[in-house]
Amino acid sequence: MCGRYNIAPDARAWVTAWQIARDLLTDLDWQASYNITPSRWVPMIRATSGGDGLVIDEARWGFIPRWVKDEKPKLQPANTRSDSVAVKPYFRDSFKRRRCLFIASGYYEWETVTGAKQPFHIRTTDGSPLLIAGIWDTWKGDDTAALITTDSNPQLAQIHDRMPLIVSKEQAEEWVYGDTPESFLKPHADRLLDAYPISRAVNSPKNDDPSLIEPASIMGHIANINSE
Repeated sequence: MCGRYNIAPDARAWVTAWQIARDLLTDLDWQASYNITPSRWVPMIRATSGGDGLVIDEARWGFIPRWVKDEKPKLQPANTRSDSVAVKPYFRDSFKRRRCLFIASGYYEWETVTGAKQPFHIRTTDGSPLLIAGIWDTWKGDDTAALITTDSNPQLAQIHDRMPLIVSKEQAEEWVYGDTPESFLKPHADRLLDAYPISRAVNSPKNDDPSLIEPASIMGHIANINSE
């Protein structure tokens, strides 16, 4: 359910070219990473303090709402479902008031192949970053965030029944501070992505280098799920 993703070095350049955020924070420690796991600090796009534009900031991946009193909360979800984010008490206030976008060059999902879990890298067909819908809140002075998942489209359903809720760059402002976020909470059957098998080296969070997104063979050939 999208528990790992990657940000390649060119993601910042893409976001800059899109002119999607008013203020690219120059002191933001945004490093390329090919194996991002929950609890990591990651870049996110959210509304400016005035609520009339977008800014890139950072948050810890693992959502905790502001009202939680525990010093070490047991519940710090990396994901929340599109069919419940608007109604579950843990998420609904942030869904209404504090929405964001995760920036990813691609994400990883696992399928059972010949009795073993085979990782796949999933990315846009043109190589541009994905903007993934999310929610955020500030807990004990730190911003935390979770991405939102939805039902997989037919193209990706054979790998996993869930996929990230992807937002286009044209929809970015409407998602972050528009009045009808519920309109986004539906599967995107037309969202075509490339998916291909990669090395099981991605299974270990200790591995983090460009080789993780290189195609790997399955049973002697390279499988690919694409837009055609």
